[in-house]
This record gives sequence, structure tokens and C-alpha cells, in this order.
Amino acid sequence: AKDQARATTIIRYHLAKTTAKLQKALEGLGCTVVANGEVQCPDAVLYDVVQTLRDAGASAITVRRADYLFSGDNPLFDGFVSKLS
Repeated sequence: AKDQARATTIIRYHLAKTTAKLQKALEGLGCTVVANGEVQCPDAVLYDVVQTLRDAGASAITVRRADYLFSGDNPLFDGFVSKLS
């Protein structure tokens, strides 16, 4: 989870709606559209993603890092949760 977070950038943006065309373009860059207005992408394509979002009319584009990224099926996360119980 931590290694994946090191190589991933989280980008938030304001756009009325993430269209199917935009979503496909972002996925083509290796990104995961988490929700309308948020995408996770590899560091290497950050500037391409920002340009794609600008071209689609997005504003207020911000970039941040995550400490950890957990997916739905993650044995490390399951072990972490079990230790908290």
C-alpha cells in the first residue's frame, strides 16, 4: 500500500461531469477515476493528465500525495484491520 502510494499522484479537479470521453482518456494514461473530480495516476503522466483535464474544461486542479493506497482486495490491509480488532 505504501509502495503504491509513492508512485501515485492524486489529482482533484472541478468539472460539472467527468464524461465518458474524458474518463477513457484518463484511463488511457494509466489513471484510475475514483469519483467525479478525483483521479489517481502514475507520477510519470502527471503533466499529461493536467493538460487533459484543462482541455476538458476542468478548473481548480490540485495535486497531492497519499501516504497509503488501499484497494478492495488487499491482504496487507486485511491484516492491519484484524490487528486493530
